[in-house]
Amino acid sequence: MTADKARQEAIRLLGAIANGEDPATIRDSLKNRPTVTALCHRFLEEYAAEHKKPLSQYNDTANFNNHIIPLIGRLYVADVTRADIDRVKRAVNEGKTAKDVKIGPRRRSIVTGGPGVANKCLALLSKMFNMAEQWGLRPDGSNPCRHVKKYRSKAHERFLSEAELGRLSDVLAEVERD
Repeated sequence: MTADKARQEAIRLLGAIANGEDPATIRDSLKNRPTVTALCHRFLEEYAAEHKKPLSQYNDTANFNNHIIPLIGRLYVADVTRADIDRVKRAVNEGKTAKDVKIGPRRRSIVTGGPGVANKCLALLSKMFNMAEQWGLRPDGSNPCRHVKKYRSKAHERFLSEAELGRLSDVLAEVERD
C-alpha cells in the first residue's frame, strides 16, 4: 500500500469511527464468516451422516474434494452468487477439474468431468445451500442454485438379455395361471 492510499484509508476509518462505527468489530465479524469449504464439511458431518447412505456420503465427499472446493472453496457462503454456481457447473462440464491422481501402489483415481458430474455437483450444491439457509448462514430464499439449469441428460436405451426375457416370460406365465 502506498503512503497516499494509507492516508486515504486512515481518513475513511476515522470518519467511520466519528459516525459511531467500530471498524475492528466489523473486520472481526467478516473474518469469522464461514467459507464454502467449511460449509462442505459441516454438510457432511451434520446432514449427510444422518440422512444419506455410506456410498452417497462417499460420492458427496469426492465431488466436494475434486470439484466444488477447488473451484469455490475459498468464497464466503454469504457471498456466493448464481454466476459462481454457473461457473462451477460449466467448469466441471468442460473437465477443468479433471485429473489423474496416484492414491497408492498400483492404485489411482481418475477424476473426470462432463454433464452428468456437473448435474450431480449442482444438485449437491443446491441441497448444501438449502441447509445453509436452515442453519442461518444465508437469508431464506437466497439459494444461488435456483434457476441454474441442469444439462440435458442422454436417454439410455437398454434391451433385455435372453436370461432376463426368460425370467420375464416365466413370471408372466405364473401370473396368467393365477
